[in-house]
Amino acid sequence: MLPPTIFFFVVFHLIAFLRALMVEQYGINISSYVAATIGALIVGKAILLADALPFVNLFHNKAGIYSVIWKTCLYASIAFLFQFIEELIPFISKYGANLAAIDNLIEETQWPSFLATHILVTLFIALYNVATVAVNAIGSKTFIQMFFNVKNGCSTKEN
Repeated sequence: MLPPTIFFFVVFHLIAFLRALMVEQYGINISSYVAATIGALIVGKAILLADALPFVNLFHNKAGIYSVIWKTCLYASIAFLFQFIEELIPFISKYGANLAAIDNLIEETQWPSFLATHILVTLFIALYNVATVAVNAIGSKTFIQMFFNVKNGCSTKEN
């Protein structure tokens, strides 16, 4: 559970920071770093739960790109659902669990911001899936050695 959670912890905090920068010009202060942490935990857990589903690995015997595209679509759909529910919860608490909440959500949500956030999440999900396929193909030990230039527990320096 740690790799996807750590990855999405960094991603969601980056997105929260970018959103704060985007609305800074309007004098709006967004303190959503707690929400980013919770979002990272939720998406990390959602990925682990999705990975347990039997149809997630439909393309495990094909080229890695098929798996990346399939899992990116699947995880992005799950992330979209969670993002939509996150936006819907305040409206449900205000208007009750009925169509009024959804109607007000549709009217009051800043859709460009919502979609920009989802595009960033999808991009990072794709990056995560590419990295996962690469690590699975070469092995985690080889990946760590290549990425950190580490052999036998210590850093090497070749000239």
